[in-house]
Amino acid sequence: MDRLVVSTDFMAQVFDGFNADIKIVKTRLDPLDWKELQGGRRRAGKPRVGWVGTLHSTGELEMLSNVIKELASEVDWVILGGLPGASAFVYS
Repeated sequence: MDRLVVSTDFMAQVFDGFNADIKIVKTRLDPLDWKELQGGRRRAGKPRVGWVGTLHSTGELEMLSNVIKELASEVDWVILGGLPGASAFVYS
């Protein structure tokens, strides 16, 4: 393997010694891509709480499922990614 690309410093440490050429490419949005965007506040309805994940991170969302259910009447949950059993309480 010529190079190993990871997303965090922690992962680079975990794989240190596995490959001499480890590059860290942070998982983030480039602020320059969003410089023209003007946000606006929502003035009506419930506040939104968001979560973004992948099929591999649904365990995190499952840990939050009781919180999601408890606050379902107080906030709009906006979730991108896999939905475990709490999906009935989530805005889609």
